[in-house]
Amino acid sequence: MGNGNLPMPDNRSNALDYWINRWTPENPSTSLPRVGGQNNTRVSSFYVQDVSYLRLKSLELGYSLPNSVTEKINITKLRVFVGAQNLVTFTGLEYFDPEGASGGHYNNMKKIILAVCIALTFTNCNNDYLETPSLTQIAEGNFWQSEKDAFLALNGVYSALQSRSMYGGNLNGWQGFPGFDNIGDNAFNQFKWEGPGVFMEGTLDPSSGPIEAIWLDLYRGIARVNAVIKNVEIISEDLVSLETKQELLGQAYFLRGLMYFNLAVYFEEAPLITEPQTLENAYIPKNTYAEITAQIVEDLKSAVDYLPPTQPNDLYGYATKGAALGLFARVQLYNKQYNGQFGVLALTEQAMGLGYSLHPNYGELFTPENEKSNEIVFSIRFLRGDDTSNGEIFSGTFAGSPKVDQRPMPNLANDYYCT
Repeated sequence: MGNGNLPMPDNRSNALDYWINRWTPENPSTSLPRVGGQNNTRVSSFYVQDVSYLRLKSLELGYSLPNSVTEKINITKLRVFVGAQNLVTFTGLEYFDPEGASGGHYNNMKKIILAVCIALTFTNCNNDYLETPSLTQIAEGNFWQSEKDAFLALNGVYSALQSRSMYGGNLNGWQGFPGFDNIGDNAFNQFKWEGPGVFMEGTLDPSSGPIEAIWLDLYRGIARVNAVIKNVEIISEDLVSLETKQELLGQAYFLRGLMYFNLAVYFEEAPLITEPQTLENAYIPKNTYAEITAQIVEDLKSAVDYLPPTQPNDLYGYATKGAALGLFARVQLYNKQYNGQFGVLALTEQAMGLGYSLHPNYGELFTPENEKSNEIVFSIRFLRGDDTSNGEIFSGTFAGSPKVDQRPMPNLANDYYCT
């Protein structure tokens, strides 16, 4: 190929002008060979040149006016500068830029750029001038202005419970909380990569996907519920009535108690965060299991006091007094606190007086028609309909076959039937 330096055999190269002095019959005395011919296109040291160079690549001279001058004209900064690039190059190479000479495709082109730039930054008359809140998006500055905002924030806490790591479940991969049955003797999972296999090997650590996801999703919900508690407590009763505020707080205390109970069961020690965090207090040490449990007990006491016995149909899925009592009893049962005002027996007796009863057909509990049975104390709600996925996969199966990765063991059925 021709490259401006090495001529093409057929004389069609865009050659450099020094090839005008090439060998011809009329110009036999020259140091340049003729154009064309096979020998003249071969690689040869004849065409090698020294490309060493020294270049002043860029130069800039500038001056910034002092503040005493700019303040008088309401300008924070003014700078004037002159810049140049490739100002001068020292090299013995001719016709080529030494930085691109190896490829043979660059002409010796000097680029000089002269620029004068004045940078002006105007100050505003008010520190808040540029901090305009969004007129269309929800933000901290335009939220918590109504009862609707408070319930919307509470719904955000409930949505955290629908995560795959907790109650949303999965078809392939970790099944959420039910997946822990595979680690004990309740169920068997034949797929090592879903968690139980590495647990048996002793290589399942806190950074493993299923474990880390639970931690992150629980604290995501806790951050949301802490914001609800703080803002509902201070919101004006002109915007939200005292009765509604107490019910909202009851929901929030129930949800925080539920999330911290899960943290205490699966991790024992964890940071106890009860206020919205800032960057200044983002890193805090872990608390003991006893400290976390004490907070759970206080949250559930408040939830029992504030929550109503039932919810209207349009709010079904929100926690009730019975849900708070049931969770409270479960916490105390786990901690072997059976007696006293807040023992398992007393809490269970209160819950049973709220109208709960066993459904006559156990199998029907798992059908859509009976999802509001009096036997159900609390359930995580998911959407259902032709226009949406129902949002959960914990009951999902492969088409035409049952779930094969999580299988109940016989002793689970025997324990369930007390045989």
